[in-house]
Amino acid sequence: MGEFDRVSALARARSTSAIRRAGATANGRSIARGIRGIVNDQFSTKERGIMAVKLNRKGLQHAKDLISAGKVVRDERDDWSEDAPSTEEENRFLDDHGFEEYSKWHLGVDDDRPDDTKGHYSFPFGDFSKVHRCGVISLESRAAQNDHDDIAKAGKQLLETIDKD
Repeated sequence: MGEFDRVSALARARSTSAIRRAGATANGRSIARGIRGIVNDQFSTKERGIMAVKLNRKGLQHAKDLISAGKVVRDERDDWSEDAPSTEEENRFLDDHGFEEYSKWHLGVDDDRPDDTKGHYSFPFGDFSKVHRCGVISLESRAAQNDHDDIAKAGKQLLETIDKD
């Protein structure tokens, strides 16, 4: 058992027993948050096996510019699985425009990966021509679930802007 696994197990045991001793009830989510906080304080993202994803400010500005220009598809929440660019469409876009332009269509970047790879970019929000409301909803939800708070906050702001118009 590695050091991360040992501390994680210890944190789980302590959190659960502390709750039991206090006679309090807590749902699994609050226990998980407590464990995550303890483990996050102890280990780097690489040690935890988590991507070091941060907000892509170029992508955020590009999304804002597109929304201001009215280049938005106001679709429904679950449409992203149909509207998201396919692998073929992504590859064609990369061939035609390169990674500099590709980067503008994502709110997340992982500096642990080379910037000339698709793996460097995450949290897409459009189809390479317009921002999709469903894409923004999807990325906000996934970012929040994975504790990428800056990206989740940016997604929420974009969604509010889209819905305001």
